[in-house]
Amino acid sequence: ATLSSANIPQMFESSTLESENLRNNNNTSSPTRAQRKQMIEHVEDLANRLHLDNIEIVNSVSGLEGKKKGAKGFFSKKSGKITIVVPNHTSIADIEKTLLHEAVAHYGLRKLFGKHFDTFLDNVFNNVDESIRRKIVELASKKNWDFRTATEEYLASLAERTTFENVQQSNWWQKIKDFFADRLSKLGFKDFIGVTLTDNELRYILWRSYENLSSNKHNGIFGEAADIAKQYELGTGEFENNSDVM
Repeated sequence: ATLSSANIPQMFESSTLESENLRNNNNTSSPTRAQRKQMIEHVEDLANRLHLDNIEIVNSVSGLEGKKKGAKGFFSKKSGKITIVVPNHTSIADIEKTLLHEAVAHYGLRKLFGKHFDTFLDNVFNNVDESIRRKIVELASKKNWDFRTATEEYLASLAERTTFENVQQSNWWQKIKDFFADRLSKLGFKDFIGVTLTDNELRYILWRSYENLSSNKHNGIFGEAADIAKQYELGTGEFENNSDVM
């Protein structure tokens, strides 16, 4: 899918004036009281493991308005808090995905995962096809980077259609997903296995995380518009159920 520049202002105005990176609720049923209790306890545990002290857990949508009432999670610029709306989720896996999306968008994987992220990058670099490892080494040499930083940039480039299609043909994309799921498991994410995390979701996460390395890159209107465009292109976040995606 493509997003024209003419559409970005309208989408930006409706999506990010008060909050950004909304994950919409498209569920037809609400979790039981017991399920909500489990979700709340799990989010609190993950927030503690990830050293996130700005997580607000909402157990009712009655106090929310507009798009926030139907969102799974959102970030408030005014309060600086990430809000997780428990009743708009269906499972532990669903609420884990919301926390990951919101936290990555505002902090990046390197800050959230610490040494676990370095292990992920090392696993990728040491196990990719020789042709791809050569590209990473060339990138590191060209920009005077270490292999981890070069690997991170290469992974971010997988958000682009051509690069991703080449990776799919080489059959090592599944290894990347497995390495990433392993790191999530080590951090306490219980259900990021199998098909829980789609290809496009991981592509967005890797791209968005790398964007956080560039100081202030997503603080302005153009940066936020670029983020919305990438979510739309990959069918993630607010556009999770957009059928017209890559």
